[in-house]
Amino acid sequence: MLHRCGGLNYIRQTSEIGATLLLLALICFLIITYNTLLPVFAKEIFKGNVATYGYLNAVIGIGAVTSTFYLASKKNGADLKHLLFVSIILLGAGLILFSQTNYFPIALLWAAICGFSTMLIVPICNTIIQMTSAPEMRGRVIGFFAMAFFGMLPLGSMLVGWLSKWLGARNSLLGQGILALVIALAFSGFLVKKKKI
Repeated sequence: MLHRCGGLNYIRQTSEIGATLLLLALICFLIITYNTLLPVFAKEIFKGNVATYGYLNAVIGIGAVTSTFYLASKKNGADLKHLLFVSIILLGAGLILFSQTNYFPIALLWAAICGFSTMLIVPICNTIIQMTSAPEMRGRVIGFFAMAFFGMLPLGSMLVGWLSKWLGARNSLLGQGILALVIALAFSGFLVKKKKI
């Protein structure tokens, strides 16, 4: 029966996949594009140069690599949804703190946290989707995953670049951090299990 069902209909019928894809699309469109603003922070906020921008990217990369090892160390049966919820909260907090920091060494710490949490979000979403999908529908669902991830990033970069012209880089990044917390709260019913009394 499933092979007769289009990929979009299957996603609509499988709420867990649909919610995960929507969450990923929102994060990629509105939040993960924060790196678009890094050159402005390097030059105008921290009064640096190309090396300053390089340091920011480097610590984000270190955070991302660290999160990869952390995720790989998790045992089977780990609550991935809860970890995804914490990652989004951590990303939002990291962006808010980074946007308000003037001292560069401290900003590097927040940037590393942003890189760590960003690199947790995408593979966790991918894992949830693949584990939930029926084998015969997995290829179609992964196509939607790629669209939510790769399709939303350039659109989000364009949006945050446009907004930063009007709001400024600091306020735009602050807004992204707040939006991350709002998204986490909006999806908390899906991501966080309610404890049974």
